[in-house]
Amino acid sequence: MVSLNVAPQRQPRQNRVVGRLPGLLQELLGILRRGDHDVSWTGYATVDELIAELEALSEPVRRGDPAACARLRHLCVPTGAIHEVAVSTGRSAAWLELANDKYSAPPAAGRAP
Repeated sequence: MVSLNVAPQRQPRQNRVVGRLPGLLQELLGILRRGDHDVSWTGYATVDELIAELEALSEPVRRGDPAACARLRHLCVPTGAIHEVAVSTGRSAAWLELANDKYSAPPAAGRAP
């Protein structure tokens, strides 16, 4: 008799990160819609321009569109527009917690973070 014990395949790390991007995007929009934000170092004239770009990315990111996900990641990297807003408004610690703790991909089983 042949055993069919097949371990479930693990999602690649990249897919686990992409799966978390819609939630990150919605939280970013919520934060940007509240309060006053300094966008002077971002390349956007107003926070509304940044919000409009994030809103336009929302559906493509939800679908997992590679270009939209790459654009969102680009906005979120250190010195990216989202990070610059966080630093300019004194929220860099909160941003790091959001990006690194809440929405980063969990390490694969048996691997260090």
